[in-house]
Amino acid sequence: MSDLLITGSTGFIGKQVLKQLAQGEERLLLLVRSPEKAAAALSKQGFGGSDAVGRVQFLKGDLSEPNLGMNHADYKRALQADVIIHAGGPMSITLDNAKAQRTFLEGSRHLAELAERIHKTRGLRHFIHVVGYMSPIHDGNVDPDADVFRMDDFMKGEGPMNG
Repeated sequence: MSDLLITGSTGFIGKQVLKQLAQGEERLLLLVRSPEKAAAALSKQGFGGSDAVGRVQFLKGDLSEPNLGMNHADYKRALQADVIIHAGGPMSITLDNAKAQRTFLEGSRHLAELAERIHKTRGLRHFIHVVGYMSPIHDGNVDPDADVFRMDDFMKGEGPMNG
C-alpha cells in the first residue's frame, strides 16, 4: 500500500486529486496549515466514509518553513511517503512577490529536500508537481464542483494577470 504526501489538499487542484483518491486504498498524508479547517473542508466536500477517513492523516506544517514547518513526529511520518503530490500554495493574483517566493520557490525547495531524503533512504516512486502561480481562481469565486472546461465566461471583464 502506498503512502501519498499531498500538499494543497484543500485547494482547487487538491480537492480534485482527493476526489479521485477517495475510493482507493492509499494512505493519505495531507500537509495542511490547520488540521481542523482541513477536516471541515474535506467533510464539506463529502470526502469520507469511515474507510476514507481512516486512511487520512493530517500533518500540520507550512510550505515556506524549513522541514515544511512540521514538528518532529509529523516530519518522521512524512518520510514514510513513497509518492509526493505537490499542489500547495495560495492561489491569488494579489499575492505579493515576497510571499509568493517564500511559498512557491522556498516551499518547492523544502519539499524537494524531503523528497531527496526519502529517495536516498527508501526510494521515492513519484514526485508530482502541479502547483500554479498567481491564479485568479480561489474558493471564494468558483464552485469546487464546477466543470472547469465550461467556464469560458468566468474571467470576462477581469484584467490581465501580472506575474
